[in-house]
Amino acid sequence: LIDWLRLLYEQLEYTIRFDGDFTETFQALAGILIGDPASPILWILFISDLSMPAHLDNVILDGQVVNLLLIADDVLAMSMSDDGILEKGARIYLFCALNFLILCVIKTLALLFGPLPPILPSLTIGTEPVSLVDTATYAGMTYTTTKRDIFAEHYVKKATAARNVANTSLSLESSVGTIPPPAVLALYRAQVEPHLVYGCEVALDVSDSELKPLRVVQHMYLRRALGLGSHSQLTPLFTETGIWPLRYRRASLILRYLRYVLRDEPTLALAAVREAWTLAQHGHSTWWSDLCHSLITLPEPVAIALDARPTPDMVKGLLNDVEHSLAQHLYKSVRDSCRLPLLWARFRRIISVCAAQPYLKLTSTKPREALVRLLTSDH
Repeated sequence: LIDWLRLLYEQLEYTIRFDGDFTETFQALAGILIGDPASPILWILFISDLSMPAHLDNVILDGQVVNLLLIADDVLAMSMSDDGILEKGARIYLFCALNFLILCVIKTLALLFGPLPPILPSLTIGTEPVSLVDTATYAGMTYTTTKRDIFAEHYVKKATAARNVANTSLSLESSVGTIPPPAVLALYRAQVEPHLVYGCEVALDVSDSELKPLRVVQHMYLRRALGLGSHSQLTPLFTETGIWPLRYRRASLILRYLRYVLRDEPTLALAAVREAWTLAQHGHSTWWSDLCHSLITLPEPVAIALDARPTPDMVKGLLNDVEHSLAQHLYKSVRDSCRLPLLWARFRRIISVCAAQPYLKLTSTKPREALVRLLTSDH
């Protein structure tokens, strides 16, 4: 295998395609260029020799020891004690030294979860000290050890990123002229929403105050897309575009991910779900208890028993319940609003309350915006 790969890369040539044009073929002067399908496989084969010795303070999920998490060359080591993490750091340092790798200690950070000890531990790799911080980002998720919700800073960062992307997308009109709502909504789904929902499978919405900055970005963007004012009713933003309110969208994605974990049984994710469920049965605050809380606190609650062991069929039923909850919420909001009689007159079935409306495809800007303002009483 190694000889075949060596021969392959000795003769491998590359070309670049841009806008339908191709460059002449060329060879890499050093290493393997990004995009080569064999590159991640070779790295996995190489790093698989890195293993951790048994330790009493190892992290265990559902009986499975979790020593390391690796995303490409980003390594995360974890332990229940400072002695355990020091041993893992020494093992990684030795592996790098023996395999011609350089461990960048300057970029290495340590986080300490739980109550702080009277004397903070001194962590080193080799002879260099490791910085002990209260906030760090790994795999796009930002963790904080000094706040009640360890994902508090994650919400802030993603709201900032979403706002920047939203402003950039909306500013296109100053260069290309008026963009019709279907195109603006397509930009939302492709560019803005990924930031609004990033990591929602892990960071569950147990606090409205932390989700609020993300909701503000969504409301601002949809109002601009429809040509509505900053104080317009919120419900039409969803009944007219077919886009779900953020809490419901994130809840749906969480349940879809849970169904995938229970159905396909990826080893580590399944162990984490089972461990969270087991701990919740003993009164601990876990991912599972947070999921139950986030569903029961939806505007139209979706009940789920804390002691109900999750199965794919149960999660499928919860997905249907969340969709029905959304329809009920929007239906009642329009029915109970004295400012939306025209929308209420349009509703005949509850299933039709959240769908993109055909009039958004009108090419004449002023008549379209006038119609939207009339329907939403924003005039």
